[in-house]
Amino acid sequence: MKTPFRSERIFHDSRGWFLTLRPDDAPYVAALPAPGQRRIDGHGVVVGPFIERDALDSWLGQFLDRYGRDRSREALRSAA
Repeated sequence: MKTPFRSERIFHDSRGWFLTLRPDDAPYVAALPAPGQRRIDGHGVVVGPFIERDALDSWLGQFLDRYGRDRSREALRSAA
């Protein structure tokens, strides 16, 4: 069973949709092309902007499919 992703890590502003991941995800994010920019701030790695929410959801699904199995179940819980 997949751990649900907490929605407060997904946010929208006038530029589009953004996603915040754990700081430890920086190497994984760098290896998977994402539209827009990637930056690390005090809360983690911010990816975006995605023009549409569906594009963000699709990218996140690919990210978890590709790197989720490499992380422990506990690490996935802390990312969710």
